Amino acid sequence: MTKSDAYSLCMRRSWHVFTLALLMSCLMHSAHAQEIPFVAEVHATHMGMEILSDTKGTDLSPYLKTVASELKSHWLPPVAAPGQQAKPDETMISLTIAPNGQVSEMHLDHPTNAAQDRAAWAAITSTHYQPLPSGLKDSSLKLRVIFPAH
Repeated sequence: MTKSDAYSLCMRRSWHVFTLALLMSCLMHSAHAQEIPFVAEVHATHMGMEILSDTKGTDLSPYLKTVASELKSHWLPPVAAPGQQAKPDETMISLTIAPNGQVSEMHLDHPTNAAQDRAAWAAITSTHYQPLPSGLKDSSLKLRVIFPAH
């Protein structure tokens, strides 16, 4: 098995674990929408995501998988200057996605440093969001995205 094959297998397994965790969390979240926050971790970048709004029992797994993939593709963490260590902290940004997929609100919940915060903000604003699933056609979706310091 080549190094490329091993990496590909590892990535497929990571996505399978992510999908299973996402599905299990959504099922738990739909039963206890206000009590248990949904938390998904995107393993390749250790980026996290929490659902902050009531899902009304809607399965958001496919939608959130797409959002996570898009965010990951736009996340360019800042590189620390030589001799400077990154703080073990994370930037957290809450956003509200309208039914049509437009981001209607964003808030920097937990800043770390200016470069990290700008990179996280840019990842969210440069991501294209699909319209929400039909189960949320009259509601917005509020998420918190957690960007780790590298």
